[in-house]
Amino acid sequence: MPFATLAEGARTGLRALEWQAWMKRLELDHDNLWAALTYAREAPHPLAAARLGGGLGWYFGTAERVSEGRAFVEAALASADEAPLPLRVEMLAYICYLATEEDDLEAAIEAGERGLALAATSDAPWQTAMVRLALAFAYDCAGPYERAVALAEEARRGFDELGDSWGAASSAVTGALGALRGEDISTATALIAEGVRLHGDYDVGAIPATLLEALLAERRGDAEAAADAYRRALGRSERAGFTEHASFALSGLGSIAFADGNLGEAEARYRRAVAVAEAASAPWL
Repeated sequence: MPFATLAEGARTGLRALEWQAWMKRLELDHDNLWAALTYAREAPHPLAAARLGGGLGWYFGTAERVSEGRAFVEAALASADEAPLPLRVEMLAYICYLATEEDDLEAAIEAGERGLALAATSDAPWQTAMVRLALAFAYDCAGPYERAVALAEEARRGFDELGDSWGAASSAVTGALGALRGEDISTATALIAEGVRLHGDYDVGAIPATLLEALLAERRGDAEAAADAYRRALGRSERAGFTEHASFALSGLGSIAFADGNLGEAEARYRRAVAVAEAASAPWL
């Protein structure tokens, strides 16, 4: 099936510097991808369904189509009982990740723990690392934070052994978030520095890493370093079209200006942050 092949190419392409070209291709074929999944489910063709679900989980997250993506991957998984175990583990990892983005933490942890148990019965090192990474993200939000940090470190070791710098960088950032929420600032600072370094010019990972760098600088009381990180995140977010990240960076810059007594600048930053958040339909921001 050509669209299943496209999805498999996207799995790696979206984690590389050419991610924007892959996004444009997938957006052009968005409706066709849904049609391909419908065909795979009705045929039935479990392997094709699993290839689509496993290949496109990261696409939906990157495109900020979180709820739609969760529905897509859940539909693919429901049709993939006879698909290879690694693909099912990978789909559970994406469901965990997307449900966490929706703040449906109970469902996220349930999917992640299912995936982790399934991974223990297979020889699938990349998928095992991936489900650990997704589950660490869920525990970052739900707690306990020690579990998040431990899972992220296990994922990082797994990706390191595979030579996967994207996975290692993402695991470092996820571990940093858990460490920050657990008030382990020194661990969080070391991990986020590693995440920023490994992501390099890969905006999809580097932007949230830089925002976390800014939060850590604020926590240390280093307003100058925080503002610098927020400005870098804002510039990259605007170039990449990541409106939610841009709004968050603007809000951070507004807070720093407010703390410095620069009320006019603070108001301007906050107003722009609100406008960007409203345009992105992101009420939490």
